Amino acid sequence: MADGRKGMKGLRWLWLPAVLGLSACGNLFADRVIFGGPTILAEVRDSKIGSQEDESGNIIYIYSYTIQVYALPGSGAGTVSFLDQDGKELGLQVLIPQSCPLTEADPCGPFQVSKEKESPNPLSPITVTQYRMVSANGQSKVVPLASPLTVY
Repeated sequence: MADGRKGMKGLRWLWLPAVLGLSACGNLFADRVIFGGPTILAEVRDSKIGSQEDESGNIIYIYSYTIQVYALPGSGAGTVSFLDQDGKELGLQVLIPQSCPLTEADPCGPFQVSKEKESPNPLSPITVTQYRMVSANGQSKVVPLASPLTVY
């Protein structure tokens, strides 16, 4: 009997590192894990460049595009804002109104946002490399896109 108790005392001390390790997880992942936010696939649709003359005879360049978004199965509701390669917001926000059930075989959607921009000068293409997702409970995280999108 004495040997059995001695073995149990040794096991008791093994729990201490495990409990400390698990308690640190909340701090370790506090800025990294977002529960319930949208995880997406995105693609550019209907990207067009055109021009027209204004009343003074100057050429105005018109750029328009649509970004189409699909929520992956198991991802939550929230909003998605797109960022360029420098982390600058592009003013494009998509609402994912409800979570996509984990039981879905295919991504949910499509959800889309369109933008039109006019400029007196030709614009360089913009590469969209990441998005900021905000979950329904307000948590936010910047996530890289699986593959960059080019607009214009």
